[in-house]
Amino acid sequence: MKKIFFMSLIAMLFVACGSKPVSLEGTSWNLITLEGANIDRATLEDPESYSLGFKKEEEGIRSFGKGDCNRFFSMAKIDMETGAIDLGAMGSTRAMCPNQAQEDKYLKAMGTVTKYEVKGDKLTLFNGKKAVLVYSKQVK
Repeated sequence: MKKIFFMSLIAMLFVACGSKPVSLEGTSWNLITLEGANIDRATLEDPESYSLGFKKEEEGIRSFGKGDCNRFFSMAKIDMETGAIDLGAMGSTRAMCPNQAQEDKYLKAMGTVTKYEVKGDKLTLFNGKKAVLVYSKQVK
């Protein structure tokens, strides 16, 4: 009996480790870590600041969100088989923000993203093997 239990446990671990990335369509996220530095969301003037979302459109997957005070958008390329992601050429509004340096750093980091991973309510965007952006799922 123990042997069957352990064999079942090992099989479940193999299945769990081989799981594919989940779809990002229709999801929205709040940034919690920018290149290793925590973002204190309680201090943000606008709760929509430093957000990211994905929406299915006729042309493909649109990514959109907000930095410190500017909104941005792009057409993302997402490969669910490999977890590859390219946020593409980003457009944005260009107002001067109270924390312009952090917004610039955020948008620059988004341009380096090559891979994504979702674990529970966390989305991590990577540049190669380095985690550059970590988000928590927005509660609606």
